[in-house]
Amino acid sequence: MEAAVTKERRQNQRRKRRKESGEPKAKKAKPEPKWFDQTEDHSTSVYVQGLQGDMTEIEFTEMMAKCGLIAYDYEEKKRKIKLYLDEDS
Repeated sequence: MEAAVTKERRQNQRRKRRKESGEPKAKKAKPEPKWFDQTEDHSTSVYVQGLQGDMTEIEFTEMMAKCGLIAYDYEEKKRKIKLYLDEDS
């Protein structure tokens, strides 16, 4: 209990000294974004059901782009989206 009180007291003293000296608060460094390769244990596929029957691939792409990044196939020059339309459902 005493250790927690003394730690808090030291933190308060540091804050007070920083405030009095006009010293800016230290900023934490943001980690660099990391690239990853898709493996069997790390899949980025998303399956969606219950969509409107008349939804086009463009409308679906616009809707999903609000949720995050969509992979791009540079060989086919288009987004990696597969939209299966089933007339029975």
